[in-house]
Amino acid sequence: MLIPIFCAVIGLCLIYLEFFAPGGIVGICGALFIVVGFVFGLIDRLPLVWHLGYGIVTLVCVGFTVKLALRNMKRVRSFYPEEHQGGYVASSYDAELIGKRGVTATVLKPSGYVELDGRLYQAVSEGEYLSKGTEVGVTGGRGAALIVSPSVVSEGVVERPESRAHRPGEE
Repeated sequence: MLIPIFCAVIGLCLIYLEFFAPGGIVGICGALFIVVGFVFGLIDRLPLVWHLGYGIVTLVCVGFTVKLALRNMKRVRSFYPEEHQGGYVASSYDAELIGKRGVTATVLKPSGYVELDGRLYQAVSEGEYLSKGTEVGVTGGRGAALIVSPSVVSEGVVERPESRAHRPGEE
């Protein structure tokens, strides 16, 4: 009669630990321990009332265990220590490429690839459809992609064709 109770206690402890150790295996093992405890009760030929009591008490204890684990999870910061999370940065575009000229390596509708200085980069046009081989200039970036537009170069500065047409003092 002690073996089923011992199995149930171990099962409840494993279910509690599952909330703090990722993977699911610990929780499955806890559920299996509870079932094994029930089976040991059958082997010991305990009365039916004992099995009903075991089932009800175990379900209530699982509920309390889950509630306790959820309350304690708020106090625990993370399973992974913060020192292991340092140094990871999301992809970002190379700001030194702003102002450079290149050509579209694929069709940009509005995203694709451009070739700058012999290297391919992800790019997004400024809302325009650009066919392959269009000369473009890098005007900015978002995430890992460069933002490009069809360009005209004046004194080493990439400009949009519309802005060049409206410059005062030029014909």
